[in-house]
Amino acid sequence: MQLFWKGLSVVFMFGFGTAMMYIAFHGVRETWERASLWMRGHRARGVIVSVDEERDSDSKPVYCLTVEFIGRDGARRVVSLPDRVYARRRTGERMVVVYRPGDLGHAVALAPGRRVLSVVLFPILLAVGAGSFVLAVAYLLDFDSVTLFGRVVELRD
Repeated sequence: MQLFWKGLSVVFMFGFGTAMMYIAFHGVRETWERASLWMRGHRARGVIVSVDEERDSDSKPVYCLTVEFIGRDGARRVVSLPDRVYARRRTGERMVVVYRPGDLGHAVALAPGRRVLSVVLFPILLAVGAGSFVLAVAYLLDFDSVTLFGRVVELRD
């Protein structure tokens, strides 16, 4: 029975570490994509043509915006923005969008500071994920204690 609980705790620690690493790298990848689009994409002044209201997990209203803009090639495009906003926007409001010239359906609102928190949290999530991996391996290999981030962690009573 002890082997079962040991295996279960190791699987949990590996799973937790994997989740933290995934969240960290996924957030940074999205931020990198947005920064790349912001620097290299084309900008256009658009008009909000529809605002759809949804509810988030806390039952607070979030709004999905659909924007119409004219690209550099003169073609009129209508795109649903991937980011939800918490402040209600009105139909007919003007806003600046950034889009990829080769991908007509990919456009985002011009907001350079968006998703910066994921870059700030990256080292924390990375450290927590790595620590979880180290503890799982040490527990699996029956170590009595592990030095983790300058502190000795006792694995036994």
